[in-house]
Amino acid sequence: MFFKEFYDKELLSVQSGKQIGKVKGVFINKLTKKPKAFMVKDNKENKMYLLPLKKVAGNNDKIAVYNKRSLVEIEENLIKDLFLLSEDVIAYSHEGKALGNFTDMTLDGDRYIWFDKPYPVKFISGLENSTVTINMGLKKPKDANPAMDETSKAEEKKESPSPYVPKQTTVSDYSFLIGRIVIRDIIDETVGVNIKKGTVINQSVIDMAKKGGKLVYLALSSLLD
Repeated sequence: MFFKEFYDKELLSVQSGKQIGKVKGVFINKLTKKPKAFMVKDNKENKMYLLPLKKVAGNNDKIAVYNKRSLVEIEENLIKDLFLLSEDVIAYSHEGKALGNFTDMTLDGDRYIWFDKPYPVKFISGLENSTVTINMGLKKPKDANPAMDETSKAEEKKESPSPYVPKQTTVSDYSFLIGRIVIRDIIDETVGVNIKKGTVINQSVIDMAKKGGKLVYLALSSLLD
């Protein structure tokens, strides 16, 4: 998965059906360089929020979360161990050569970050004041601090599995969908889902969507009458 698959998309609460803002950046851990959360900007309220990646419930034409409580308004103490990657961030080589602005990052698997070209995140040697320093000659020192290594390992272990495949366990109760009208066909014969546009959602419709792994899409494809 790539950050660009989420960038500038509307964030939608499946509980209320309301739009919350747009994804404008991704926070990474300063120590491990692993992506931790999206930065969501709400232009209407002129606020910025932190959305943990594990709270993402779906990503289609819009990004889904269960409700607005999945987000936290950004405060300085909340992001002291994080670094924000956004289009304003520029990279330099350790020799001072400009490498361009941030454009993308892998969110799982082999980790790369894109400026003028992709770089393995292991070569990031500095993160400060909207600037990333890339040192392609960076190697792990032989006398590396063992305590630092253990910290990194502990951070790695705490990471949850990739959240980008929607999990039906994200929300346990979708009864709030009952009474909504389906606004587009949701048909996938391979998983036994056949829900037509105009259907009034009841418990049997919810059960069908749940069995076929289409609950989040059902929430995004329905409105209150």
